[in-house]
Amino acid sequence: MRQTKGLMAILIILIAVVNINAVMALDGMPNSVLTNYSLSGEQIFPNINGWFNQNVTLNITSTNETGTNITQFINITGGVSGTFTYSSGGGSTTFTTLTNISVEGITTVEYYAIDASGNIEPEKNSTIKIDRTKPVINLVALNTTSPNTGNAILVTVNATDNFGVTSVTANGTALTNPSGNIWNGTIIASVGTHSVNVSASDAADNVVYNETQSYNANPPPDTTKPVITLLDSTPITIEVGSVYIDAGATALDNYDGDLTGSIVTVNHVDNTTVGTYSVTYNVNDSSNNAATEVTRTVNIVDTIAPYFINVPANRTVNATGILTYLNLSEETIQAIDNNPGCILKNTNNAPIGFPLGTTNIYSKRQRL
Repeated sequence: MRQTKGLMAILIILIAVVNINAVMALDGMPNSVLTNYSLSGEQIFPNINGWFNQNVTLNITSTNETGTNITQFINITGGVSGTFTYSSGGGSTTFTTLTNISVEGITTVEYYAIDASGNIEPEKNSTIKIDRTKPVINLVALNTTSPNTGNAILVTVNATDNFGVTSVTANGTALTNPSGNIWNGTIIASVGTHSVNVSASDAADNVVYNETQSYNANPPPDTTKPVITLLDSTPITIEVGSVYIDAGATALDNYDGDLTGSIVTVNHVDNTTVGTYSVTYNVNDSSNNAATEVTRTVNIVDTIAPYFINVPANRTVNATGILTYLNLSEETIQAIDNNPGCILKNTNNAPIGFPLGTTNIYSKRQRL
């Protein structure tokens, strides 16, 4: 009987141990999750370099999935504004706490939670890097302030930052860092007066700008000729004696623009004299580049025959013999020609003596 009671006691103890182990097995480890927020309550993330350029509020949430209360939350970070130790007699299954980090530099936050069963979360840590200060541009220097257009300008910049300058640009061109705080590089001069826009950035994307330096680039040498374009066609053919009015030409230059009013036209066309004439057009731009001379050919021709405007009337004369002699020098025969410069000669087929009957006399006018 005693042996039976002893066995029952041992069995009860074993069952109790098994039950205790089962409870502990069901009670999981606390888990803390850290989230970064801005002061305005928006979730924020570090930039590609791992930096923030504003204060960071840490939101740390600790939970226990098995329902065992979180009784302690311990922040063991030193030097962080708003450090805390949480201890709750009753505890809760979820605990959230906030702490603000405003110190510039690199801060490591270490934390863990303990639940009511005494489970201690493995220590966690998170590195917070904050830099709110912009770099300082101490000096911007140009090796020339009056370059020719298209020339390179050497830009030298002295820039500093509390955690180091990571990049400097001038007019969008990245400068190099040969040593210390000095950055340099070249930009290409554009015609006219321009400010040089210098920027300096740090790892937290803080940027400062400087436009204190400028340059005035001289225009590039103008070696391009103006271009003359004829109006109307060439060659032109007109009848002698006709009025000739030249159609002219236009001129354009890459720098001076419209130079039509500066064209020098040489026109020796004589519309009263048959021949071939040239009209030339020339112009120079403000850089004294001479356009290629353009020529128009004008042909003055005479293709219209003279014509009579007055012919003597028919005459009937009494014969004085077998032949009758008449003086026709008093007869007036008039003819004109479109060529005012030509000499006309009158000729006819009148005989010295006229026989009996009717004689037709033919007159003509020729140019000499």
